[in-house]
Amino acid sequence: MVCKRDKNTIPKKLFIPILVFFALFVRFNSVHAIKEIADKITDKVDIAPNYGFDIGSKKEPTVDDLGAPVQKKESTLSKEIDNILKEDEMQSQPIEQGINKTEYVETGELQKVMNVRIVGNNFISDDEIKNLIVTKRGSYFTRNSVVQDLQSLFKTGYFIKSSIEAQPVLVDGGIELNYYLKENSLVKDVYILGNNTTDKVNAYEMVADLIGKPQSIPNTSKKLREIEEAYSAKGLVLARISDISWDPDSGIFRIYVAEGNISEIEFEGNGKTKEIYLRKLIGHTKANEPYNEKVFLKDFKRLRGTGYFKDVKRELIADEGAETYKLKIVLEETKNTKLGVGGGVNTGTGVFGNASLRVGNIKGEGHNLDINGVFGTGIGANAGFNNNEDFFRAATQTRISSSYAIPYFKNSQNTVRAFGNYVSGNNFQVDFSEQTAFGGGLGLSRTFGLFDNQSLNSSLSFNFLDLNGADDSNYISSLVDGLLEEDGLDPDKVRNNPGINEIDNLRRARRNARDTREEQLVSGNFVNLQSTYTFRNLDSNDRPRKGWRTSFTAEPVLGFGDINSHTKVRASVSRYFALPKDSSILINARVGHQLLGDIPRFNQFRLGGVSGVRGYLTLSQLGFGNSLAIGTAEIRTPIYNFVPRLKRIKLFRSVDVAAFSDFGLVSGENTFNNITNRLSRAWSVGFGLRVALPFVGRIRVDAGFPLVEALTNNQFFRFNFGPADRF
Repeated sequence: MVCKRDKNTIPKKLFIPILVFFALFVRFNSVHAIKEIADKITDKVDIAPNYGFDIGSKKEPTVDDLGAPVQKKESTLSKEIDNILKEDEMQSQPIEQGINKTEYVETGELQKVMNVRIVGNNFISDDEIKNLIVTKRGSYFTRNSVVQDLQSLFKTGYFIKSSIEAQPVLVDGGIELNYYLKENSLVKDVYILGNNTTDKVNAYEMVADLIGKPQSIPNTSKKLREIEEAYSAKGLVLARISDISWDPDSGIFRIYVAEGNISEIEFEGNGKTKEIYLRKLIGHTKANEPYNEKVFLKDFKRLRGTGYFKDVKRELIADEGAETYKLKIVLEETKNTKLGVGGGVNTGTGVFGNASLRVGNIKGEGHNLDINGVFGTGIGANAGFNNNEDFFRAATQTRISSSYAIPYFKNSQNTVRAFGNYVSGNNFQVDFSEQTAFGGGLGLSRTFGLFDNQSLNSSLSFNFLDLNGADDSNYISSLVDGLLEEDGLDPDKVRNNPGINEIDNLRRARRNARDTREEQLVSGNFVNLQSTYTFRNLDSNDRPRKGWRTSFTAEPVLGFGDINSHTKVRASVSRYFALPKDSSILINARVGHQLLGDIPRFNQFRLGGVSGVRGYLTLSQLGFGNSLAIGTAEIRTPIYNFVPRLKRIKLFRSVDVAAFSDFGLVSGENTFNNITNRLSRAWSVGFGLRVALPFVGRIRVDAGFPLVEALTNNQFFRFNFGPADRF
């Protein structure tokens, strides 16, 4: 039997009140649209999707945050269409005059149409034309319907207007209606010039169905509009049709595309930040390539995400005499050295003080130094964990951590981080234990994917841990009682009326209890290699409503001394489903498993914790194990859906109300969980709030109602606190 726990002195859950307290004490041209033949061209701005952003910004950036709307060069395309494609005949007599009454005498009675003939068409089939007209064989002949037919034929653009004529002729039983047409010149081929980004927009494929048909102004206009809309939809908002030409003799139609290339990229306002670092941050946007608003939005998020700039804007300036643009990025730098101090009362550390120092953008190359310290007196600690048995005692706590990060290490896309930490005080994973732990190592992280939606984080650390018992005599005695009860014996009877069997049972229980305690209290060195792959496809990283988030972690540990070598694996899958009124449903499943070796107690999985089952005392009521499975279903909706007037108040626009259900189980340590009155299975429902706090981020306040009754100190509900995104 093994008893173990995470090597942090203070569990993540206990840091949330610290962070909250600290936050309170110490102080975010256009798609070219051709509406009709020979109509004017109108400009509009294509808004790119809103991509998630959650680092160093009070809100997620959108296209609106980039600066002035994109303005293309003025288009002259409508004039080109008028001058090149428009037939002079199209300004001839009204279409109604195309009804030729020769050989037709009005009788005053409705006549049936006995036949409909199409004359003069070579490339547009009779069936295609007959599908356009309302006058059919067997229908009654009326002047209005014939006028409507002529207008329909004219609107196709395939026929010269002056040639479109309807000739009704009296025949036996009714009327034969003849439509006379003359087609425009045939389009034999279309040449596309300047369409270099065929992987994003293949303009030729979009106009291929013009080939083999008469030239048509409406169809051509529609295709040109679709090309520009396709560019804009892909983020190429500066792309436009710059020119067209039509040679009726050869039947060749040429379309000239200007894709909106960037001639140069210029930075303004970077007094400290080096340009070489800035160009790495916007590495997806390059000179001599088309400007892509969606791609630049990713680079924009990187710039904003550093936290080094109070404001970031972009300007696009058209170059004189060329179809190119200069991209200017205007920056407003901010102070990058921040010192924080605070304090408060926490159930894990008692009265505490904390201090932090962050020095950012060192050398103007984005290097960061972080130093944090938490110092707990132990006064007032343990107040929130009192039940039939306490599992840690009030004591002083010290936690110090530091790190130095170098982005784009050696001109790569990798961030290298050196880190170290020191912890002294209670170990909250091992009952009644105190620890001295320190370590250090190197981390390597990288984001990739089209929109930085994938990441790989790895670290290698060298650690020392020394665990000592804080109240061994009483704790071992409680373990003995638990072991006797597990065997169906009454501890008081065994101790007070010992017979031969009772004495043997008592000795065996004491031996097992001491062995269990020895397995818990380990001392030695260990090397930890941890690697995590994460994939995100969310509409927002800060407040997701729709999409996926998955992660997989492998953590092999090489132990020395009392510490066993072992390997843990973990996985988490979250699915968000959007609902009306800005609401959503979250489904999450997370698992962990011991792959190799025996996991020491200080590093075992636990059913409680910041991402555990809510509604219970996280340390004393929920168990540990070598395998873990937890599922969560949660529905979230903005609070203003219940109180509409709150939507007018900025503070409440980001507050969500949530209802949830958690279910989880651990295995591999059932006996130990039983003798310490901890659950190996737990299930709860509840509700809570999701609130955004300055300098902290989104947190949750939940009231959980346990459906599986706790073995000790059971209550109707319990509050739980933590980050809003627990996974």
